[in-house]
Amino acid sequence: MMQPGTCLICGRTTETNYEPCSECAKHYEGDIFFLETRRVPSYPNQPVATIGYFANTQASANRYPTGNWRVVEEEKVRKLYSVESMEQIAKDRIVLTEPKTYRILFQPECRRAI
Repeated sequence: MMQPGTCLICGRTTETNYEPCSECAKHYEGDIFFLETRRVPSYPNQPVATIGYFANTQASANRYPTGNWRVVEEEKVRKLYSVESMEQIAKDRIVLTEPKTYRILFQPECRRAI
């Protein structure tokens, strides 16, 4: 279970919720993080995700990370999104996804795009 204030990769304490620590961010520099999120918390008082692409849109209202995540090379991500969307994704470096989208992208039996 992903806890706020913890690096989503290595588990070190971070200053923000649901982001990689500075060491992991440096290691994966140039890549895009995908976080699976859902509309209900995984545990009591779980903070809402306020980072990444879709985080500050109506589509992402009340998004709670599930603990599932992947890191994808930016060039592969560019094949999935419009130029306009990619501008923001490249800036944010994190994409919040619905469970269904996450499964389509990352589960071997469902993998379509990446």
